[in-house]
Amino acid sequence: MAQRYAFIAEWLDPNSGVLWRYQLFWYPDTSEIEMFDIKNRRHFLKRVKYDGVNLQQLYIGSTITVYSRQLRLIEYGDEYTRHAVESRTERTLVIIKPDAVKYMGKIINAITTSGFTIV
Repeated sequence: MAQRYAFIAEWLDPNSGVLWRYQLFWYPDTSEIEMFDIKNRRHFLKRVKYDGVNLQQLYIGSTITVYSRQLRLIEYGDEYTRHAVESRTERTLVIIKPDAVKYMGKIINAITTSGFTIV
């Protein structure tokens, strides 16, 4: 069986303002992508070769572009994907000294704007 990563992705339709949810599948061996419309329970994009996505772009909170649609990955589609992606992430401990507590908002803002996630 071919390796496959699954994610739940959101796309905000700029014309209608509707937030669409898709199940996004990426096949790294063949660089193929597939999308399934969750609400309507049908294929949105059948499995097709697409070189615009790689493993480094696939993590929760990232935005990827698939055929001019900016999809935001909001959750994992299955446990295999969760384990595979989380096992390659790094964790960092941040300790804020007591004298810097008054700057807590600026510190948290700097951390989140740098692309880090606070857990």
